[in-house]
Order: sequence, then C-alpha cells, then structure tokens
Amino acid sequence: MSNTFDNNNTQQICENFARTYPYEFSLNKARDFLIKHGCNLELDEVYDYVSLHPTIFKISGGLYITRAAFFTEKKFSIKPQAEEIKLGILIPGHRTMPFTDPEYIGSDLEFFIDDEIVPKKTVTLNRKNVFSAYDLYGQEYIPQFLSYDKAHVEKKGDDYEIDNFNEITITVLDLQKWYEKWSFNIKDRLVVYVVDWNLGHLALEVDKNTQPNSFEITEIDQLRQQWYDTFEKHLLKMINIYGGCSSIEEQLAYTYFISKGALFKPCCGTTEEFLQRKSKVKIDFYGVETRFTPVDGCIPVLGNWNNILNEQEGVRNTLFYHTGLPVPDFILDAYVLDFLYKKEKKLSRIVTRLAPMQKDLDNWQSKLLFFHIATRHKVYCAGYNYFLDFEIGAVRHELLQLYTDLLSFFNELVSTNIPLFDFPKTEIVVLKQLFSHTSSLIEALLFQKNIRKKDLKTALMSVEGMRFSYEEIKSVFLFFIKTYRKDTFSLFRIEEE
Repeated sequence: MSNTFDNNNTQQICENFARTYPYEFSLNKARDFLIKHGCNLELDEVYDYVSLHPTIFKISGGLYITRAAFFTEKKFSIKPQAEEIKLGILIPGHRTMPFTDPEYIGSDLEFFIDDEIVPKKTVTLNRKNVFSAYDLYGQEYIPQFLSYDKAHVEKKGDDYEIDNFNEITITVLDLQKWYEKWSFNIKDRLVVYVVDWNLGHLALEVDKNTQPNSFEITEIDQLRQQWYDTFEKHLLKMINIYGGCSSIEEQLAYTYFISKGALFKPCCGTTEEFLQRKSKVKIDFYGVETRFTPVDGCIPVLGNWNNILNEQEGVRNTLFYHTGLPVPDFILDAYVLDFLYKKEKKLSRIVTRLAPMQKDLDNWQSKLLFFHIATRHKVYCAGYNYFLDFEIGAVRHELLQLYTDLLSFFNELVSTNIPLFDFPKTEIVVLKQLFSHTSSLIEALLFQKNIRKKDLKTALMSVEGMRFSYEEIKSVFLFFIKTYRKDTFSLFRIEEE
C-alpha cells in the first residue's frame, strides 16, 4: 500500500476537493472524484483523509459534507456597533465565524453589495472597540490575529505586543455610502451569506428595522428569541458531543452542523448578542485557552491517552502505522533535521527521544522505528545545509527538547495505570494543548517557507511560555499521583482489616 499522501500534487488535489466540493458525498464518490483528477487512492486512504479533515463534517449513513457546501449561501447577521455606524465602517473580525474558512482573517475576506465590491480602508480605533470584534478568536489569540492585519504590520512593523497600544490600526470595510443610502441606524443589522467559501467572497444586504415603537415586542423579536433558545440548546448539545474542540470557531461550526438547519433562519441573531444575554453558556478558560463552557458545569474530557498526543492525525500519517507510536510523521523528520543540526553521530539518539521509555516497544517495533529513522536521515542528509538551517535549527531544537520532555512525562503518566479520567481535568487539557501547540510550531518550521526573524522570535517566546506551563502542570500531576497512590494504599489496608 503506497503512502500516497507524501505526494504534494495528491495533497493539493485532495485539498481542492475539501475546499470546493459542493454536494454531500460518500467515500466511493470522493474516491471517484479524486481518481478522475489524477489521484488513484485506495478507499482506506480516502477514509483517513476525509474522516479527519477539519473542514469536512460526517453526516450519517456513510455520507460527508464539506464546510464549503454546508455554509455556502446560508444567511447570518452582523450587528454593527454604534461607533462603526458613526464612522461608516465595519470591522470584519470574528463576525463571519464559522461560515467562512478559518484560515482567512477577516480583513482578507472580500465583501460585495449588488455585485459591487466593498472597498477597504485603514483606520486607527480605540483598542476596546477593536477587541470586541475579535473576542471569538479567544482573548489569548487576539493580538496574534491583529498582527496579521496588513494595516497593523505597516504601521507597527514587527511589534507583536498589541496589548501595549491604546489605539490599533486595522483594515475595515468602507460602508459609508451604503449606510447613508440605507439610512442605517443602530436598530438595523446586516445580512450576510457566503458566495465562494474557497475564495472568501461574501455578499452583504441590509435588514432594516421598521418597528415604529422601540418598546413594543414584535413577531420578529419573538422569532429571534426562539433563535437564541435554539442556539443555546445546540451549543450545549455540541459541548456534550464534541467537548472543547480545537477552538471556539470549531465549537461554533459543530453547533450549526448538529442543528441540522434549525439555525439557518431569516430572523437569526448573532453570537455576540447571545453572549450579552443571560445564558447557560459562557466563554471561559479551557486549559490555557478559552472555549464555550456550561455555566453550571464543565467541558467533558473526551477520548483516550493517545488522543492527547495526536488528536487530528489519521493512523496513516503517524508513526503508529510503522511502530505503534501515535506521533505525527513530521515530528520524526524534525528530529532527523535536529540530529543533522547538532552534528550528532549516533542515530539511536533519535530513538530515545521519540520513545523515552523504550521498554514499552516490542523488538520488532524498535527495529522498524530505527529503520524508518535511517531512511528519513538518508533523504534529508543528501541536501542538508547547516548554514541555511542555522537560525531555524536553533528554535526547532528548543521546541524538540520540550516535545521530548512532554513525551517522557506523558509515558510516565500512562505507566502509572491510573485511568485518564481520574487525573485533574484542567491539567489534562493543558497537556493536550501543549502537545498540540508544540507540534504545530514544529510543523510550521518544517514546511513554512520564508520564515521571518519576527516569527522565530515569537516561536521562542512561545517555547518559554509553554515550558513554564509544563513545569506548573507537572508539579500538579506528581502531587496527584502521590496522593492517589496513598489513598489507594489506605483503601487496601482498610479492606484487609
């Protein structure tokens, strides 16, 4: 069985399918489509790709649907702030979440009104007004998303510390002429729908509030209240099924998905307005990040030990396929590059870093792992340039040292034979997030081209922060294990007496 996902062209065609296929599909239909476009994949390979792709939903009866198909032409609303109306602008921010591709930042999306493109402009706004339009990215990520805005980069250069500014320069939509044409006021709202999910194109319309008496509750108000009730019901249901997901954005995507169209209503509200109402759901800390969380409960810890190491990857794209280790293949490649960067001589050192507790590997697994390492070393060694890799290599080395420490400690936790769900929930979540963040940074350094010094500096700062979080949760885990064993020992003594 060939590892076809190593082929860049195949990956590109598969991604094009995931981003543009406009109908529900079965695995056979997806395979037929891919074969037609030059990708002769086996059915289990298609399953690996489709079932774990972050922008593909599994429906039922063996059917799937892409986000592009699910969200295209579905209407949602935006309620501009008073300051935005006054200035004749709209801050895209998180307003299109989860209807648009999460890889796009709001300022990169293109909006159209009556087939006319809405122009953009650069403005400097009060930090509070800006942050309120980015809340759903999570407070911890707002500075990062704002730093991607071209307007901010041009004015502030490489300064990443947005929290230091009282005013922030960003790119906004220039809606002045349309606000005037519509006599737009604070009671009105914008209706939006996705025209092309892949390209990030959306259409804008106006929803005028013609209610003469602001204090009178109309049929539309009642329908919108019903929408909020429905939204809350499915948001709670989503948390029980999918937990914390990978982000607030993904939680919202699954909320709309499991609603089966119940939230696609003309009198829809906004997530922002929902959060301002009394609700059974709030945004709260989930590990070191933020998520939608039940007010009177917590997000359930889902999955098993292996999910902590590798939540998104399919078996085919991990070392599990070769050795039983649920570690992404690209992590091994990073260790090989680190081996070359450190000018080491013994490949066995990589084995001890990837499998800190080798006694848990069978002999055949250990031999397969070493063979796999030797094969990848031969591939990378031929074209490796130490001087070109010098700056990136230093950052990658720090990340891999942290990853090895995480792996080693993870194996220690598993070896205690204490059930996953008995461990402190918050610390388990943080451990999971540390693996995710570390591997994502390693992957970026491995595959991203033209990495800037600013990005390397930011990555190093992230390593320091993650190292601090690791040391904090490690002490909590060790104390828990000591207490757990003491309690178990005491229990056994009582039973013996």
